[in-house]
Amino acid sequence: MDGLRLDIDNAAMQEMIRQIGATPYQVKLATRRALRRLANHITTQTKRSVAQSLGITQKALQRRYYQKAVEDGLQVWVGTQGISPDILGTLRQTKTGVRVRRWNFPGAFIADFRGKPRVWIRESSRHYTPRLYSGIKAAPKKELRAGSRRWPIYQGLVPIHDTVLTAFSGREQEFADFFLKQFQHELEYAGGKK
Repeated sequence: MDGLRLDIDNAAMQEMIRQIGATPYQVKLATRRALRRLANHITTQTKRSVAQSLGITQKALQRRYYQKAVEDGLQVWVGTQGISPDILGTLRQTKTGVRVRRWNFPGAFIADFRGKPRVWIRESSRHYTPRLYSGIKAAPKKELRAGSRRWPIYQGLVPIHDTVLTAFSGREQEFADFFLKQFQHELEYAGGKK
């Protein structure tokens, strides 16, 4: 996804500016504040939507959102790589693989990585699929004997990419309306501080 483009009604903004009689500095201030509130709104709404769709906590998505004001607008970056299952709950080794909450990882096993239990699968396993096991690839530090099927192993992840894209799609008008509402509020506040 290249980005979310919002079409803001410029005529409505100019009308608000004219009614309040705001100075260019007040307009700049109101715009900056409205953009910051819009970034927080986008983050909150999409995080809530993704967490609800996947049945996970919003805290698991916390570090995946980053926002930054740029000269001509706003950037909200969202990390869409899969989530490590150990964040979502207690890992349970079963006869057929690993289970955490409602996700199953067939053919997988639990092993510690940097002091935390993680879900892993061997590349040679018949259950291996790149979509489900797209995390870190681990290989031994020393050369193995020829024909060893123990390595490499891959970390299991819960995919979230499609869910994040769905959370953003079709919400451009909602976000544009929110920006106009916040812009008007901030403009009135800045105009009242004359």
